[in-house]
Amino acid sequence: MNFEIKTNWTVGDLTKSWIAGEMRRNPEYQRGATWKLYRKQSLIDSIFRAYLLPPIFLQEITTNGLKGPSSVYEIVDGQQNSVAF
Repeated sequence: MNFEIKTNWTVGDLTKSWIAGEMRRNPEYQRGATWKLYRKQSLIDSIFRAYLLPPIFLQEITTNGLKGPSSVYEIVDGQQNSVAF
């Protein structure tokens, strides 16, 4: 499998992408959110303290539309280690 490491995405970038519908979960193989409140709070605390977070693997899916190509990102792996936005 070929992959490209993009380290310049912020939590804000990921959140905006999710809200804009540019990122999606594939329910065929990606489970839903299961974290308890204290784990979500711990993740947010880690973000504020600038701790390293586990990697999130996304697959870019490009399609051709009326206005040219557009991309969405499908969560391949990472939801097991992060909170679904």
